[in-house]
Amino acid sequence: MIIQRSTVSVALALTALTVGTTTYFATPASAASFSVASSASATSAQLSGRPDQVFVRERRNVRPVTGVVISADLSGVVIDVGDRERRFSPDEVVRVSLNQVPDSFKEGRARAESGDFENAAAAFAAAADDSDASPVVAAVARLRAAQSLLRLTATDPGRASDAVAAAQRFVSSHPNHRDLPEARLLLGRAQLLAGDASGAANNLEALFREAQGSTVPEGYDVLTCYRAGLLAADAAVAADDAARAETLFAALDSALPGVISDLEADDPRLPELQNLRGLAQLGEGVTLLARGRSTQARSFFQTRLEVAEGATETVRAATRLGLAQSLLALEQSRQAQIEFAGVSATVFGDRDLLADALLGLAEASLAAGSGGREQARACLEQIQRELGDTLAAPAAHTLLRDL
Repeated sequence: MIIQRSTVSVALALTALTVGTTTYFATPASAASFSVASSASATSAQLSGRPDQVFVRERRNVRPVTGVVISADLSGVVIDVGDRERRFSPDEVVRVSLNQVPDSFKEGRARAESGDFENAAAAFAAAADDSDASPVVAAVARLRAAQSLLRLTATDPGRASDAVAAAQRFVSSHPNHRDLPEARLLLGRAQLLAGDASGAANNLEALFREAQGSTVPEGYDVLTCYRAGLLAADAAVAADDAARAETLFAALDSALPGVISDLEADDPRLPELQNLRGLAQLGEGVTLLARGRSTQARSFFQTRLEVAEGATETVRAATRLGLAQSLLALEQSRQAQIEFAGVSATVFGDRDLLADALLGLAEASLAAGSGGREQARACLEQIQRELGDTLAAPAAHTLLRDL
């Protein structure tokens, strides 16, 4: 199966959001990714250190507003600037920097930066329950705990169920949180990693359907919704529902041209939306593979490669990946090896695409024999070491365990 995904670990999107010195990423309409807070008061622990900052867009400039962030929901961000409270709409907020966080949050951040996701998850969970943490900080900590649990699937796929539970808790506890769209995306991804492809497809399609062309609910962003649509199609394929996948790919291909044309030429979301459209157009080949029609799939991807001169690097790499998977399905292992190796050597920025290529290269190397075992091991270990939150990780873990 070809897995054609935009990289949707919550840590990869377009604009930055910081807590202390750590950068979180969110889409432009949800750049302040925190929780609803009901009070402007803060404890002395919260007020120590540097103040919070909300970076606000004014025409083509961005300026910081300093104070204490007291709420950040789907309708906007409220910051206490000392003598009054100021509210900014989702479209005005570029990013939010929370600097007044408890020690447990700081520990979670440090643990995550060092790759110790087990203790990072525990520390973030503690921060979420810390009475000194504002509701704003507590909600961010809860989401960070879910993200850390998802990263643990690299070495223990069974932890995906913990990530699902944590993401579901966030979604149910913070239904108006600015990070709700990204959390829903994270939940779908975690469900896929946990093996619940049907549940993932349902949740991701629901998020995708929030968008009506370029129109989305307040606080949502078109990019998040259309990412969800593409991932929903992959989930449908994983759930052996090729017809549903076909419908989703077609819906994406139909809607995205209008969405793209509605954006300004310098909109930072434009390149990824163009990628999403190109990937959706590969849906026919994906569903051919899903239905076991490997010869037709090979012809489809070969033809797409011949006319892919104007396609983005990501779309060309995904097309070549589809060809490689078709060749592997047709037991043309040596040719598949060449294609998988070419994708893995040239794809940049899309962790899922790279992981899929490495997994395919491992499978093709094993099928080809002649010393392919060591090459396969190297590919699988790279996935486990560097790409543990990708959708190829569980299969890579199983294959590596059985080598």
